[in-house]
Amino acid sequence: VAVRLLSVYNEVLPYCTERTVEPGMILHEVRAPLYNIKAYCELFLSGQIGDFSQSQLQLIQQIKTTQDFILDAFTTWVNS
Repeated sequence: VAVRLLSVYNEVLPYCTERTVEPGMILHEVRAPLYNIKAYCELFLSGQIGDFSQSQLQLIQQIKTTQDFILDAFTTWVNS
């Protein structure tokens, strides 16, 4: 999932630098799936749906961290 998020980021980045598309529209399109990923990660990490191994929890945390990074990067870009 984290690799796919970075792939999407790299696909969208040229459009962002050219500013051929309204930045707010890009952020809106990226934000919704990222928030869904974050919500699922938080649900998994909370332990409400079962137990995960330590390596699984580390992977889920890494996905959540990557999601946060991408969302922050897009938000910073739009606000610049």
